[in-house]
Amino acid sequence: MEFQKRILAHWEDIRQSRKFPSKQDFRPQNFSRYLPQLAIVSFDDTNFSDRLIGSTVIEMLGYAMGAQYQEDTRLGYNSQALRHVLETSKEEAQPLYFTGELSENSISPVEFCALALPFSLKSEKDEFDTIILAFEFQKKSLLHTLKQA
Repeated sequence: MEFQKRILAHWEDIRQSRKFPSKQDFRPQNFSRYLPQLAIVSFDDTNFSDRLIGSTVIEMLGYAMGAQYQEDTRLGYNSQALRHVLETSKEEAQPLYFTGELSENSISPVEFCALALPFSLKSEKDEFDTIILAFEFQKKSLLHTLKQA
């Protein structure tokens, strides 16, 4: 979670007097080690669309949602957990921290925590249209999962 704290501090720094920082001011090179754990999602009134998904995010979503997902480089918008993160972030319009579990089609769920940060692609002070998600994942062991059943 240390990198999530650093990303939140960076968000605060680049926000300045605006309600939402401009996406153009975000410096991913400050977090190059953690780029695989980031996802950038834009939205309009009705749809979410991926702008960037890190390799760790793709791998862990593939693990939670079935092997064929790894070839599909979209976030799992049909995933109840991810849909909740995005919809709530869109409604709340502020930095939010989520914890949950992805287990759509897998035997062993994937626990996650995600920091969701609102950004504006248009550099508007009071409107945002982009969410950067900083994920941390943890696979539950198959043995642990079977003991709970």
